[in-house]
Amino acid sequence: MATDEEQFDAWAKEIDEANKGWKILWPNHCTKCEGAGGFYDPGHREQPPDFDICTCVEAGKCPRCAAQTLPEEEEVPCSVCGWNWGKGKDDAAPQI
Repeated sequence: MATDEEQFDAWAKEIDEANKGWKILWPNHCTKCEGAGGFYDPGHREQPPDFDICTCVEAGKCPRCAAQTLPEEEEVPCSVCGWNWGKGKDDAAPQI
């Protein structure tokens, strides 16, 4: 029977391989947000968590394929690759 550490190591290796595969599939992805379109800010005591938009999205570029397809101030899917604000299974690079 595998130890917890061995199970974690196997899981981490699986995620790392998935991350590498995702980056091969989407070579033009934003390296700043890794295709997520932004970053979660956990907030503070009285502040709820927040999502800060990445500069790629602010520039109208898709975080996954880099196509200039995202209209300003609208959360719509990319018309080229279908990236959809984290709603798609592979919108962002797999992370540990």
